[in-house]
Amino acid sequence: MSLSEPLYFLFLTGVFLLYYLLEPGLPRRVLLLCASYFFYFELSKFYILVLVFVTAATYWGALLLRSPRLEQRRFLFFGLIITLALMPLLIFKYLGPSLELAGESSPLVQGLRSLAMPIGISFFTFAALGYLIDVYLEVVEPEPDLMRVSLFLAFFPLVSAGPIERAGRLIPQFDLATRFSAERALSALRMILIGLVMKLFIAGDLAIPTDPLFAAPGNCLPIEHLFGMIFYAFLLY
Repeated sequence: MSLSEPLYFLFLTGVFLLYYLLEPGLPRRVLLLCASYFFYFELSKFYILVLVFVTAATYWGALLLRSPRLEQRRFLFFGLIITLALMPLLIFKYLGPSLELAGESSPLVQGLRSLAMPIGISFFTFAALGYLIDVYLEVVEPEPDLMRVSLFLAFFPLVSAGPIERAGRLIPQFDLATRFSAERALSALRMILIGLVMKLFIAGDLAIPTDPLFAAPGNCLPIEHLFGMIFYAFLLY
């Protein structure tokens, strides 16, 4: 269920309608968290455990960073928590290829190479790191509610494709007692439509010359490399 599929828009419409039928506060947060975890499970299946691990490390790490007992060792503990939050990304993205380049060919290396990259792992990992850094620098207070931290990292419109949000900006929005506004709804639909056109028609066309370049760069001329990288920059945008 990608963000451009009709099924996603049915899902989004259902969540949207339920959201405004519920009372502000806890009921809405429960709905959004359940919807976010359902969405991520549909995308990644058992890899949702990676998201749960990063969320737990981020939540408890942020609380412990402000513990008076760790005041003298905050920097060391901060490094430990950052490493713990980064560990899944390092394992899935870099450990297997690094060991292979080093000449390792054990069953463990082959197993690591066969693991698929969890969808959105870079987005929720760097969102977690941004939150931990903000807590360490005392830009924001550590969030005492596990549900809010879980929702911040798993929020379904962001978890699979970003952008990477700051906790200080997104978490307070989960408690806003907003009422339905036709003006805001039409503005949001206009932005979604513009994004869909850019993704399906512009980015889709830009993928045609860039995909062969990355699949077999040795078969392309230098000028194709140059224009391929330019097209790829706009494709990502």
